[in-house]
Amino acid sequence: MLPDVVSYQEEQRIWLVRASGGKHFQNFLKHDVVAISHIDKLIGLSASKEIPAPEAISDFLYAEAKLMVTLAAEHVVAWRRDEDSISGEHWDEDGHEDPENKMSAANRESQVSKFINDFKIGDLIVTINSTHIAIGYCVSDVYVDETVLVNRIYRDRKEPKIELLEYKLRRNVSWGDPIPRDLVSLSLRKPLLARNTVSSLDEHWDKVYTLAYPIFVRDGMVYFSNRINRQGPIGTRSMCVVLDSIVCAQLVADAIFTGLNPDVALSDLLSSDCYDSDFEERLMSQAEVMSPGYLHHKIRCLAGVSSERYAAMLMLLMSIGLSGCEADTQNLKVRAANLISSFQQDDMSKERSAVVVGALESDEMLQDFQTIMKNKGVAKVASNLRMAPGNAVGALPPKKPAVKSKAGGGRVSPPSAPESVSAQAVQFKLNLE
Repeated sequence: MLPDVVSYQEEQRIWLVRASGGKHFQNFLKHDVVAISHIDKLIGLSASKEIPAPEAISDFLYAEAKLMVTLAAEHVVAWRRDEDSISGEHWDEDGHEDPENKMSAANRESQVSKFINDFKIGDLIVTINSTHIAIGYCVSDVYVDETVLVNRIYRDRKEPKIELLEYKLRRNVSWGDPIPRDLVSLSLRKPLLARNTVSSLDEHWDKVYTLAYPIFVRDGMVYFSNRINRQGPIGTRSMCVVLDSIVCAQLVADAIFTGLNPDVALSDLLSSDCYDSDFEERLMSQAEVMSPGYLHHKIRCLAGVSSERYAAMLMLLMSIGLSGCEADTQNLKVRAANLISSFQQDDMSKERSAVVVGALESDEMLQDFQTIMKNKGVAKVASNLRMAPGNAVGALPPKKPAVKSKAGGGRVSPPSAPESVSAQAVQFKLNLE
């Protein structure tokens, strides 16, 4: 079954939340939450247990940072005096003028502000530990909850290891399945090392989407990735075959939407000699020269053709080329006809958009394309490289969940806890059967 084409939501943001270096990763997933501890002491001092005002949060964080610097300074001064090294006269024992003190407090205040004010329902939340990454939808407003969340880890132990999550400032999250970190693109690994508890991944949106979706569109561009799972060196010619097959898929997609010149056979169109005649280089690729590793691609859509429709046709063609599409011709015709029929205009207002040439001609092109790709040995090369789309199954919940409703007093009811963490994700494999 061909996957759905996903459109990037311009209002959606992507946040990384890493608590205590990933210590609470499983607790987050088990209890469908994400939480931070920056103002737990301040909340504990409040009788109402509501979210403190911004001014109170700022005063508390600066006072806490000042106290920590003062204690550290006193400790070092005392130690140095004991060692008869230097006097403590150069130390600012109050700590309030220390620029690092101010920077630390401002940084923590910024993180709390983002968690309270900038996170929105529908945003993507990413969390990690040393071995896995998880992505989910934010499904609630921020709230305070002092319930201690418990996670019992057995792992062949007779007595479980108990992990407690006491962080009070929380949001509910609908998590996807955890993904092994070795499936994360190299260009995303460095941002995941951010030291802050809360940070933005907006700049790396395409690599986060790559983990969750086989194909997606934004601003007239189609994005997709292939992952090479084979270990060790791979042949240069094999890489050339794979990249050429993707270029061929683009050419045939263009021909299906615009029509093929009657004087040009599809095999001639796909030959390298014809690329210079009327070929617009809209396909861009970025390779992570590793094996295993990724090939990231983006294609600018044809003018006047909707991104979603162009992406769906492109996905069908790449599936035919990379998988070999062993189905018989009749089944291929049925699938192609079903896909093409969804491209037809619904009313006169769409008269000029995404008009496909006759279904018969399109079916003939698909059959010719299947034969050409088979002769090129594309499916055999892809199988040898153990290629698959770059996304992981279950990286996001199948459907965007409903929003959690607010409870009285501006608080959100804590979610019920599932029994266990979801199973480890596996690679998505396209199947036309």
